Amino acid sequence: MSDVILETRGLTKHYGGVQALEDANFILHAGEHVAVVGGGIAGLAAAHAVRRLAGGAVRITVLEGSDRIGGKLHASEVAGLAVDEGAESMLARRPEGVALARTVGL
Repeated sequence: MSDVILETRGLTKHYGGVQALEDANFILHAGEHVAVVGGGIAGLAAAHAVRRLAGGAVRITVLEGSDRIGGKLHASEVAGLAVDEGAESMLARRPEGVALARTVGL
């Protein structure tokens, strides 16, 4: 394959008491297709990070089981104005959430 965009070796990840990955190896080459499972904020952030890292060198598809993306992030219209119904407080409490919102222009 072509150029290596991203490579990890021995990646282990825990979320609280749950081990999500153990000793995982991953290599992403230019020209490959990346599928991100879940269109909530974590999946959208992951897709954005890959897009930022790889530019147009990879194809990215976000797979979402519900009828809309965004997870807990959701906006509705009230009196002609967009009103957030979701997790705005999460973004304010988490520096990485605030940074991501700024990066994507929110």
